[in-house]
Amino acid sequence: MMKLTLLVASALFTASAVSAGPIKRVISVGELGPQPRDILAGVKAIGQTYLKDPDSAQYEIGSVLPGYCKKGLFQGKGVAWQGWAVNVLINAKNSYGGYTGFEPHTVLFVGDIATQIIEGYDFGAFGPSKGFLGGGAGVCQFIKN
Repeated sequence: MMKLTLLVASALFTASAVSAGPIKRVISVGELGPQPRDILAGVKAIGQTYLKDPDSAQYEIGSVLPGYCKKGLFQGKGVAWQGWAVNVLINAKNSYGGYTGFEPHTVLFVGDIATQIIEGYDFGAFGPSKGFLGGGAGVCQFIKN
């Protein structure tokens, strides 16, 4: 029974993360507002809720790119987030007190506020598809204009 419950929960989560189809309206960089001014402060703030030992964390800030994420299949059509995506390497202590080594993450910003952190560069598993069996689910994309 437990396996069936986990299987159903996993299927629902996967289905909700699947793209709800293409965005009909093109999102422009001008709609996003200015880039975040203090990226490191925003990354550290979101790290407080994400990391086991946020005070031990070391950060390497990478590229800052405009982007958006579509709503999931069961959330309706439209945009769930639009703003600035920052690729960050994070090295922090784990539960055993050892450092994990620098691991790639994408931090999503709206203005100066970091709203979400995703494992992996370029939106991780939710990022742009890179062809057959490659890349992400295509839920999140970079804005090219």
